[in-house]
Amino acid sequence: MSSNNNQDFHLHRVLVGHTDDVRTLATSAAGGIVSGSRDGSIRVWPAEPAHDASGVSSSSSELKGHGDYVTAVALASSDDAIVSGSRDSSVRVWKKASGGAGGAGYMLATVLTGHEYQVTGVAVLYDSDDSDDSGDSGDCLSPEASSKILASASLDGSVRLWKVKATQSMANASDAELREHEGPVLCCCAFRATGDAPGADSNAMMMLATGSGDATIRLWEIGKSLDSLQTNTRVFRGHTDSVRALAFIPGPSMLVSGSHDTFVKVWTLDGACLQTMEGHSALIYSVAASPDGTKVASGSEDNTVRLWSMDGNCLQVISHPGCVWAVAFLPNGDLVTGCSDGVIRTWSMDGARVADADVVAAYDASVAEK
Repeated sequence: MSSNNNQDFHLHRVLVGHTDDVRTLATSAAGGIVSGSRDGSIRVWPAEPAHDASGVSSSSSELKGHGDYVTAVALASSDDAIVSGSRDSSVRVWKKASGGAGGAGYMLATVLTGHEYQVTGVAVLYDSDDSDDSGDSGDCLSPEASSKILASASLDGSVRLWKVKATQSMANASDAELREHEGPVLCCCAFRATGDAPGADSNAMMMLATGSGDATIRLWEIGKSLDSLQTNTRVFRGHTDSVRALAFIPGPSMLVSGSHDTFVKVWTLDGACLQTMEGHSALIYSVAASPDGTKVASGSEDNTVRLWSMDGNCLQVISHPGCVWAVAFLPNGDLVTGCSDGVIRTWSMDGARVADADVVAAYDASVAEK
């Protein structure tokens, strides 16, 4: 692990429980973590307690139901639901259950089928539709609440949009389908653009970015009604291989992408490439942007995470004992990584929040063995 100055991330916590690769991560506004694994399970990790001793934790709730490994997870903005995608070609919606351990319990609510092949990405576009005039999101999966609008991407080349009602237990056909990519769709992310960046509008509809094996990124505007979908999308070209990861950069309202070509790129919302970040020596599987929009992280098959400034400089390289499938940021700016050794690690820049010496030593030894 690179530790050149006091602005570096250092190991803070180790979360253990998965028995195989951690393939995907999502974080909540409350500081919780959701992970999906090759072991077929989803785990919900509560926010770090104030009395945490900064060491190893195995406190999580496990969700099982997918028939193959979990490839994607997303949280609704109200944290009332988890959406997951799997190699079993299904999308599942998990409703927050009352009385769950630490309030983190979820139960399976809806199974969505229709994709022909592996689901590679999921996103929550809207928590409720236009019929909800109260302005109160509440429990959007309760019987009296409106629908959620979800997006899923797949190796079958499609992006599917789903309007999931509160009482709906299953659906075998999506409400809309987007098929403009010329290859498998490998990732997606949803966001609402704000600020002064090109293409940004504080009153705009939700936007969905998708990356594909055709080496392009497409940007879609998605309205709640799903009856006026764009077919003339913005196409971002610049990568020379599959676009495997996407994330929204808040504040400046930009996108960051990671590709099998080993490059990280930062884009304006009109498709102009502002930065190309070079340094990884293998496929990039995941990217994330810090909450303040000042840095991005990328995880790679080269067993490292790289932290980048917005001007393209590599700030830090964090070695791992295996492939880094997933990276994410917590609201407090901590970094979360998911590795092929089945372990989730959190990293902090706060010098007072360092893992115990024996935990750091075990991590260093695991990296040295690779």
